[in-house]
Amino acid sequence: MIASILYLLGLGFIVFVLNLFPAFMPPTWMVLAFFYVRDDLTLVPTVLVGAGCAALGRFTLAWATNRYFKPLLSPQKQKSLYQVGKLINQKRSITLPLLMLFYAFSPIPSNQFFIAAGLVGADLPFIAFSFFLGRLLSYSFWVTVADHAVSNLDDIFIRHLRNPETYFMEIISFIVLYIVIHFLINRALNTQSKKA
Repeated sequence: MIASILYLLGLGFIVFVLNLFPAFMPPTWMVLAFFYVRDDLTLVPTVLVGAGCAALGRFTLAWATNRYFKPLLSPQKQKSLYQVGKLINQKRSITLPLLMLFYAFSPIPSNQFFIAAGLVGADLPFIAFSFFLGRLLSYSFWVTVADHAVSNLDDIFIRHLRNPETYFMEIISFIVLYIVIHFLINRALNTQSKKA
């Protein structure tokens, strides 16, 4: 029993660290599936630890972005980002189900989304909770169907980094992040100027 708890804590630490990186890490479900199949783990604790530690890692990434990167921006840019965050935080009843579905089924990496959330000062606990719920669904599905998991953990990283689709998706994600933030900033500025 103690060995299982220690093992799950180790797995949680790996998942947490993977989700701290802003780009180029393999999907968390792959890592969970590898350990689930290789070590004959129980599904529910594996998915709960995976989703919880992934949410904590992404929360930390967003918090660090807000704390250390946002102050490097101009005061005008920070004010605009604040307006965007305020707009997002006011629409909670709509955003929770949408974010949960997005996190559960979207192929787009979530790291860029959390960087954006940190920049705009969105309600990080709320977003991390939505992420956790969405990942409970997606990790349960992917870990369950992962019967053909690779035999070596290194293969997960090597295959991921050798796959051109990895770089394409990361680059597209950063472009989408830039466009969305630029659009939201312009919308927030237009709303602010109409009120003035």
